[in-house]
Amino acid sequence: MQYDKQELVRRMRYRMESAVRQGAINMKESALLMKRYEEGLSGYTYLTDEQEETNDVIPAVPPIEGAVPTGIAQPEPVRAAPK
Repeated sequence: MQYDKQELVRRMRYRMESAVRQGAINMKESALLMKRYEEGLSGYTYLTDEQEETNDVIPAVPPIEGAVPTGIAQPEPVRAAPK
């Protein structure tokens, strides 16, 4: 997909400046959003493992005994066939 990066950045900068004037965000937030936006436009366009790219350490959370992860269907219990 083709896009004009300069035009997208110009439009986003205009919106960030408007948001700062309206008090929706502050200058620091605006600068961070613009930085991330430009990085996103310049970055790799396919899905990647963000942890590998940023070298962030995500702490492991130990499983809770007996807990069932949400969104995962659990199998029905197997019952013995009648004799």
